[in-house]
Amino acid sequence: MNVFSFCDIDFKKPKNHLPSLETPFGTRSIRDSLAYCNRCGLCLQQCPFYVLTQEETFSPRGRNQALLLLIEGKLNLEKNKKQFLRLATTCSLCGRCTQSCPGKIPTPQHLLELRRLLKVRFLPKTLQLLLQWRADFPTLFYGLTQSGLFLRRWGVVKLLRFSGLANLLGCSWLHQIDRMIPPTKKAIRKKWSILKKEQEEKPSLIYLPSLETELFLPDIAISAWTLATQKHRPVLWTRTPTGLFEYVYGNVRKARQQLKKLITRHAQLQKGTLPLVTDSMDVYNYLKQAANLFENYPGWKRKAVQFSQQVLFVTDLFPQKKINVGAIATPVALDTSALFKTENTPSKNTQKILSTLFLKNFVYCDDRQADLPAFGYGFVSKNNANQLRLLAFRPLVKKEIKTLFVFSGWALMEAFAAGKKHAPQIQAMHIAQLNG
Repeated sequence: MNVFSFCDIDFKKPKNHLPSLETPFGTRSIRDSLAYCNRCGLCLQQCPFYVLTQEETFSPRGRNQALLLLIEGKLNLEKNKKQFLRLATTCSLCGRCTQSCPGKIPTPQHLLELRRLLKVRFLPKTLQLLLQWRADFPTLFYGLTQSGLFLRRWGVVKLLRFSGLANLLGCSWLHQIDRMIPPTKKAIRKKWSILKKEQEEKPSLIYLPSLETELFLPDIAISAWTLATQKHRPVLWTRTPTGLFEYVYGNVRKARQQLKKLITRHAQLQKGTLPLVTDSMDVYNYLKQAANLFENYPGWKRKAVQFSQQVLFVTDLFPQKKINVGAIATPVALDTSALFKTENTPSKNTQKILSTLFLKNFVYCDDRQADLPAFGYGFVSKNNANQLRLLAFRPLVKKEIKTLFVFSGWALMEAFAAGKKHAPQIQAMHIAQLNG
């Protein structure tokens, strides 16, 4: 493959790349977005990987500069492919750099464009294939995952782990995911199974659970559903891919196709006027920026903008009345880990809610040097996920945090697994569980 610039790719194969990005300062082309970086360095200490390695090349400004040189034809992709692969795999897409940047440069989005340019698989082969089946062969995907969860409850997965058969089958990732899934009571699983079969003929709200919540964390799904039923007649959309997986680990063209299906389905229900709530900040951020995927498709861009205006996070459903927090151990803290981390309304509102409920027992951990790895970053080979988890937990342990609230099911799973190793005294809770 002889590739000299993103510009060549954008013009020749625009369906596989984003020609421009929506930023707080307007629409920018990828090149202009990169060129906005003046290398001031405010992002350096916000980047977990730079904190770990102190390597300028792999700081946010170093990554942006390398990509800009690639666009301008001053670096050749084939000759420097090993370095560019490392650039692509070591960014956890947390967005801490963007948050600290005066120009709000979307460095995580730039790194996703590099991933698409490299056309490599970042997840273990069998895991990547399984997750692709969610959209392509949903019956097979859900059948296999449900069978796997059943076998896990009977100890078969643990047997595969300790016997080494998981490695022989190319499923070494089972070791990690088995440690990440917290135990769930049978009554909770049964209640969630019943809820999935219920239908509302005249709904006033759509609840779209994230994949990890739907499969592994039914207690979070039930908490979110309980919140939704307090003022709404919700309808549950399970087995509904959004395209987020394809956007991060696959193909932006497929992500666009999945998003079109979701937008179309939403538009067919009461003419697209129903709010759609999700329990994952990763999904929320992705759906809120849906218009980015349709820059070359004006009609779909208008639909995506209208759709994104209906997207809510689960905290938007919190009641005004005082919430009973007597059973929650204090001090408490909030982990804002998410893909493309932004200073969005749900994040700000949640901090206000927690500070009001817990007063001095709510601890701001602004000195954390890393977020929990988001959306499967821990499964990417040859990265620094374990060190990132340690950096994320170290200040929590120092401040004797007892309860850590998170914004997604994936963050809860990461916190559950990391907490067992680094901070067993900390209980991780999804923010939806604050209301029971």
